[in-house]
Amino acid sequence: MTPATGVEREQQLSPLGLTPSSTTPVPVGSRARVQPIKALNPYDTQWTIKAKLVRKAPPRSFNSRAGAPSRVFNVELADAEGGQIQGTFWRESADKYLDTLQEGKVYYFSKFQVKPANKQYATVKNDYELHF
Repeated sequence: MTPATGVEREQQLSPLGLTPSSTTPVPVGSRARVQPIKALNPYDTQWTIKAKLVRKAPPRSFNSRAGAPSRVFNVELADAEGGQIQGTFWRESADKYLDTLQEGKVYYFSKFQVKPANKQYATVKNDYELHF
């Protein structure tokens, strides 16, 4: 899956970019620019990372500014080079990937936003966090 928020498991599961690494290969263009987590910054938007989902927090519910009920959940990701980053799945992405993502599996993530980490709520040491 590739999350628009992008997540895939080495098979193209969706346009969001989510892909657990173990089934069929992803088309070449999907993984062409796999970068280490330490290289991420907010100045580029065409990132793809390959990372293990280390921890998935339980979902939280909230009401949007318009009063509509929404969900959000956080994940901790780690790559083969030892880089770690926190990711947050919001609204539709949270609904779509909450049951799909599994701790301990490796995924390709793409189509996300890199934002400065809110250190008050960060669970890993990184200057940035991912928003899906």
